[in-house]
Amino acid sequence: MKFTFITTLMLIIAVMAVLYGLTSRRGTPAFVPIPAEQREAFGLDLSLPTLQGEMLRLSELRGHVVLLNVWATWCYPCRAEMPAMAALYRRYGTAHHRRFTIIAVANDPEGREVVEPFVKAHQLPFPILLDAKNVLGIQLALPGIPTSYLLDPQGRIVLREVGQRDWNHPDMHRLIDALLAEAAEP
Repeated sequence: MKFTFITTLMLIIAVMAVLYGLTSRRGTPAFVPIPAEQREAFGLDLSLPTLQGEMLRLSELRGHVVLLNVWATWCYPCRAEMPAMAALYRRYGTAHHRRFTIIAVANDPEGREVVEPFVKAHQLPFPILLDAKNVLGIQLALPGIPTSYLLDPQGRIVLREVGQRDWNHPDMHRLIDALLAEAAEP
């Protein structure tokens, strides 16, 4: 059987579509948190520049529930989950009485040059950190992107998710509400 360029291209597209369908978790989120007594500290106190050039340390957010997301503008699943993350942030992160934030770490090698236009075009309301050398990804030995960590107010890992997720799902709302209530307990 002789393969032409078009046939080969169509085969590659079909394989990619199947792989995307197998790896994408757009159905039921099924967020399964780690029980409080089994949670471990995140272990890294990252310090990276924001798009505005200020340094942000993760330890400065102790007392907050934090969704830490490692992504890149060239990553389709990363781009696809950004609207849900923005909606989640608008729901929880902008209310001053809430102690929730999202920190999105962009590991684009081109840095600000490609990240800033993407953030503006998609009106992302949460802090974006720049990690052009993928230092965080290397330190965490990430299996791929997007990879996200949900941290409790003590900086312990509640969830570690690899791949695109619907972060604005009611299951995530319940989990964040529970973590915020946990933080408010004396």
